[in-house]
Amino acid sequence: DLTGLPDPWKYDTLKKIVDGLAAEGLKVVGLEGDPFDMSPIKEYGEQGTGNGEREEALAHYRELLESMSRLGIKLLCYNFMVGKGWSRTGVREGRGGAKATYFRVEDEGLEVESGGLIINHEQIWANYEYFIKSVMPTAEKCGVRMGLHPDDPCLPSLGGYARIFGSVEAYDRAYAIYPSPSNAVTFCQANFKLMGVDLEETARHFGKRIAFIHARDVEGTKEDFTELFHDQGDDHIHQACEHSAQEDAHEAKGHSAAQRADESEGAAQEHGALFLGHEQIEQRADAGAKQRGGLAHVGTG
Repeated sequence: DLTGLPDPWKYDTLKKIVDGLAAEGLKVVGLEGDPFDMSPIKEYGEQGTGNGEREEALAHYRELLESMSRLGIKLLCYNFMVGKGWSRTGVREGRGGAKATYFRVEDEGLEVESGGLIINHEQIWANYEYFIKSVMPTAEKCGVRMGLHPDDPCLPSLGGYARIFGSVEAYDRAYAIYPSPSNAVTFCQANFKLMGVDLEETARHFGKRIAFIHARDVEGTKEDFTELFHDQGDDHIHQACEHSAQEDAHEAKGHSAAQRADESEGAAQEHGALFLGHEQIEQRADAGAKQRGGLAHVGTG
């Protein structure tokens, strides 16, 4: 949707994007984010959502997987955050005067609700199970690995909607619904850190289920955290994920996972990368208040 091109699930649309990036020397190896409005799938059961809209969205999702496969794109990083997507509430001054994004649940009237949710945990689990059983056979057929990203922030609820992917146990439950190499994990370092788990132990636990790695660090708690540059934190994502394939050397042969850097988004031009300014962060947060489409492209140069 963010490209302005119609029907982002269609082969011709995706090929146009891939070809445009290839012309600049970039190869797309994966897609990340909601490809289009996913609310008919994620918010099914809320007043006004119907099964016809859900089935249409699922058909588009399956077509996207087929289009990806035809273009040799074998990784899709997705999430199942309902109502609100990723959430940050502002910027703080970090190292060298860089503006580091942060989240604090008390800011801007955000609350972690204990009752009266618009959609509760049981309904979201039911929606997720329906989704994964609907699309995973196509992912398997197409050889696409779908890496599930944690809720960000990994709170039990936010903005009136329950959140279900904030623990390792939730990931295991998701895998048990449809055990398959295509039912994979996006190992976002910061989110698993905020869950309070040991990163190396968790990487070993997931093992070859890890299809995608987000190298990112934070300080604080899931209720109040600030983004860090990679060399500031005390966690080493590369070392942690190396262990994910070491329990059984024979089975680990040939195992690899795509990786991307994920730094403080409020910073202004550090390490040669372009980061968003405060106004853009606010605009992006507004756009992400409802998960409304747009694919990011994971690529190599």
